[in-house]
Amino acid sequence: MATVTHPFVSAKADGGDATLVRPSNWNAGHTIDMQAVWSSVRNISRNNAATPLTIMDLNADYVTLITDDRKDQVTRESPAAITVDITTAGPAAGGRDQAGAFSANSWVYFYWIWNGTTLSGTVSVNGPETGPTLPGGYTFWCLAMAVRLIAGPNLRTTRAAGDIMWLEQRVSLLATGQATTETSIGMASVVPTDALESILEFQQTGNQNVTLRYITGSDFMILPSGNYGGQIWVPQVAQGMFYLFASAPTGSLNLLSLGYRIPNNGG
Repeated sequence: MATVTHPFVSAKADGGDATLVRPSNWNAGHTIDMQAVWSSVRNISRNNAATPLTIMDLNADYVTLITDDRKDQVTRESPAAITVDITTAGPAAGGRDQAGAFSANSWVYFYWIWNGTTLSGTVSVNGPETGPTLPGGYTFWCLAMAVRLIAGPNLRTTRAAGDIMWLEQRVSLLATGQATTETSIGMASVVPTDALESILEFQQTGNQNVTLRYITGSDFMILPSGNYGGQIWVPQVAQGMFYLFASAPTGSLNLLSLGYRIPNNGG
């Protein structure tokens, strides 16, 4: 929500017809109902160096936070790094947005939060379509990261580079795949539901072409036969994808997750 006024102020008196736009209408402030958008600049958030399994350090040059109703926003310049601990019960600044502990093998979302004077952070099971449950006094939030909780529950070591979440250690998705009919590859453990793209390493050793799909029945990419590897970015639909060889191969296909891109509007 914003109010604007015209730079030129009319000195004319209002006429008698209230159905017309009059000088006083022109001079008045006009309220504009805008859709606020969260964003960050040079988001380099990552696991805390001393306590990487339970604490995340949120770090960026600029952070633009929004209200739950998406009607207002505020930007904070050069904020200090902020620590958020998944073991701190909440709703709490610097901790969880819920009283209960998080579960292993699930996704959590880290947010910057603002109460008008203090920039802090919180972590939630809620993605940006809902946003976090804010602690008392806090009214603004901005998505920073989406991170997988593995056994423990512990945070998978992950580094933000804007809107890309890079894994510090790649995760195997498919090992020695040789399917000759469309076969699904589940990716729920390496990309959150809100992910826009997944970043994969492939290793093709088959003597047949292999087809990759992210929509069933629709060929997205064909990897020619041979012994080579590389990196590919795949649009994310329903946390999965598909593959198939043209015919039974000598050799196979390996796929490993390197990271994913999320809608945090990070740069």
